[in-house]
Order: sequence, then C-alpha cells, then structure tokens
Amino acid sequence: MKNIYNFERTEKKYLLSLTQFKSFIDKAGKHIEEDDFKEVTVHNIYFDNDIDLLIRHSISEPNFKEKLRVRGYNDLNQVYFEIKKKFDKVVYKRRVSITFDEIDNEYTFNHKHGQIENEIEYFIKKYNVVPKYYIGYKRMAYKDTGQCNLRITFDKDIVYRMNDLDLRSGFYGKHLLEDNQVIMEIKTNEAMPLWLVDVLNKLSIYPTSYSKVGNIYKKEFMKNKGVELWT
Repeated sequence: MKNIYNFERTEKKYLLSLTQFKSFIDKAGKHIEEDDFKEVTVHNIYFDNDIDLLIRHSISEPNFKEKLRVRGYNDLNQVYFEIKKKFDKVVYKRRVSITFDEIDNEYTFNHKHGQIENEIEYFIKKYNVVPKYYIGYKRMAYKDTGQCNLRITFDKDIVYRMNDLDLRSGFYGKHLLEDNQVIMEIKTNEAMPLWLVDVLNKLSIYPTSYSKVGNIYKKEFMKNKGVELWT
C-alpha cells in the first residue's frame, strides 16, 4: 500500500558558522537528542519551467509560494514526490512514496493515480514544469526530548547540478556553501520552547529567508547582475 503524508508546520532557517553549530549543540545539551533518522544523505530533484517562474516568484518573498520536488534518502530505498506550499509563514506538504518503476525519466507517473498523484500531475501541467536542479546534502537531525513535534536539522556539504537529473546518479555537483557553513532549520507546529529561544539569543543566531534552490538560481543566473546572494 502506498504511503501518503500530510504536514502542516512552521519552518525557520538559520545560516550558521561551524563555531555557532558546535556551540548550539553544546548549549542545547540535554534538551535534544538524535531523531530516528540521525545522519542521512538527502537527494532532491526540483522542478521549474523554462522561464524559472517558480524560483523567481519564490525569491521575491511573496506571502504564498509553492514548489515541486522528488526526494530520496541514502540508498534511495525511500523516495517521495512532494508538493510544498508556504502561506503566511506556515508550511504545508503533501507527498506520496514512490518507486522508480512508477515514474519515467522525466518523473511523470506511468501507473494509475491516487489523489496526491493527481495533484502533482495538475501542478506539472499548470506550470509546465520539468526537472531543473539536483540538490544533495548531508543532514543531521535532532528532536526535543520534551516536545515531540519539534525537529531541528543541520544541512552541510550542499552540492547541486543542472544536468544528469537522476537521483540514482549519486551525490555530486558544485558546492553551494563555504566549508565552514551549516544551514539549521527549526520545524514545529507549536511555539518554540523557552530553552530554545534562550540558546538562540545567547549565541546571536537569527532567522534568514535562505533558500537552497533560490541561491543556486542567483549564483548561476544573476551573479553578474549585482544581486546579493544571501537573502
């Protein structure tokens, strides 16, 4: 039976130095523990059309945005097709687990559909999107020992490419971040616990609207136009 997932939560991102990352883990101490996935390699294929409509809209920081991606972990035994929407700072995800036998080389379905597959096909037709970017990274994940719906992830060694857009081709590409940078993401559907607010304040860690695919677009297509890469 196919697994279907729905998520609704807030997600805040932070661009950290390695020093800040190590200090955060140290000060968080007993409040966090590794979650069930611990350390994983994440592989993504992001979709857009020939005029990069979705990413150009996203980096304009609108109140509503949406994107489509295929995501796999480690050896790709788990692969998901996912629509991610963000409205008024709240993230909504709808995704379905798939196998490579169920999609063709352009990541379109070749089998009978369920509801989420229909939504994905509608998205593809609405925006006329195709695979555009591979993004991979190493992720460390933690959870709050006292608040089961709080999750904190740390992404490093982010690589990307705009050709060979097959998840099975492996983890390789251009590097996006400096060697000493880490992206932290705090995910919850409740208010942050006081201990977390205190740690962030003590370490002077502040949220940013950083987007991996957004910064790839800026780096590759807007670097000669005087556009600031970090937003």
